[in-house]
Amino acid sequence: MRKRTEEFKSRLKVLREMERHILEKDLSNLNIQCYPMDLTPQGTPAFDPHLQFFDPLPADSLWRPIPEDEDHLVFTEDDPSDEDYPYQSALGLWDFLGPYLRSYRSSQDPESLIIYDRNWHGFCEAKYNLRRPLHHASDRTNWITVGILDLIDRRFPHIKCALLSNAHASDELLPTELLLITRLMGQRQVMRVAFDHKVIPILVLSLMGRHQIRILQAHLDGETLVVMKSKIFDLRTRDDEVFDLLAQWYLSEPVGTTQ
Repeated sequence: MRKRTEEFKSRLKVLREMERHILEKDLSNLNIQCYPMDLTPQGTPAFDPHLQFFDPLPADSLWRPIPEDEDHLVFTEDDPSDEDYPYQSALGLWDFLGPYLRSYRSSQDPESLIIYDRNWHGFCEAKYNLRRPLHHASDRTNWITVGILDLIDRRFPHIKCALLSNAHASDELLPTELLLITRLMGQRQVMRVAFDHKVIPILVLSLMGRHQIRILQAHLDGETLVVMKSKIFDLRTRDDEVFDLLAQWYLSEPVGTTQ
């Protein structure tokens, strides 16, 4: 028990130190390994299985939202005038995408929504009573966390969410992405459901300006933050195949060794 407690404290210390470097914009001192999150045409992982902690649903198991589900959902194409307001662009995309992803149905049971058939539960930041906020706003919003999906199951410390950043897409990891990951991982670690786990896997749908989005998967390996990063998907115009891929991962199942 004492060893487990010491390991727990050590992981928290590493995450807090990483968070400090990010806030101080001292990214050069971060111990991060970033790998490409290569996917097959079917949306399944094409990377080292030892690095996989979320198992996407098979593409052929998904039914897109039916017209009745979409009646209240309006996809708004990118507005070039949002060039100077990347957060507004990201927010506009999520206003459609969040409800849309939650409206996917199973091909095996078209009467029910997939998200309700799984053990994932949606939470807002306020319900977590977090010690460190999962958002930041000054004169304008810098970043905010939405669409948190949590498992009420001690076997799985996994957690998923979406991040809206006031930034344009970049091949490099954004400071907002790193801050969310380290902060959410630390908050998740102190929860009773995750106390016994050495690894806290996090899946992030990262939305940026001009309707750009990518998938991130992250976990802490000792003192190293390991981040898998997909390519950037362009949703300035509607792309149902990309929506399907995002649904595969946002509705994915927990896998991997975490204890």
